Amino acid sequence: MARPALVASTLLALMRAEGAPHTWTLREMCRRLKQERVDCAPSSVFRAVTRLVARGTLVRLPNPGGRSPRYELAGAHHDHLLCRTCRRLVPVPCPLDPGIPGHLESTIGHRVEGHELVLEGLCARCRSRRAPAPPPARSRRGGGPSARRNPPPPSVPDDTITS
Repeated sequence: MARPALVASTLLALMRAEGAPHTWTLREMCRRLKQERVDCAPSSVFRAVTRLVARGTLVRLPNPGGRSPRYELAGAHHDHLLCRTCRRLVPVPCPLDPGIPGHLESTIGHRVEGHELVLEGLCARCRSRRAPAPPPARSRRGGGPSARRNPPPPSVPDDTITS
């Protein structure tokens, strides 16, 4: 089996490589290490990742929907978008006003020391693959789309109405 230092250093090199995914699961890490011919057990990868998180080199991200956590290299704060098509966590700039933590502390007493915001939607890659939606069909009689969705109630002859 590979030494723990070799697992950690190879993993960091892989994560820093250009074109690498932004976030990694433990399973993805094990697979990539094996591709690099690093003979290691999943428990070795878990221990290496735990040490890297404790040192502040990696950040553990909660993964929405109860999936396995994901890890990324530590760096400047940003949030993520979870693509509902490809399920990737894509980095996005933090959309929160930087004054929110101070406002929360002064108004309700909570001290915010960090956050992880996960937006949901379509990443740019999946969005560009989708065909644009066709424009709504137009009625030739000028009724417009709302006329088709909400037809007038059927007329009732006067002699059927009872009081």
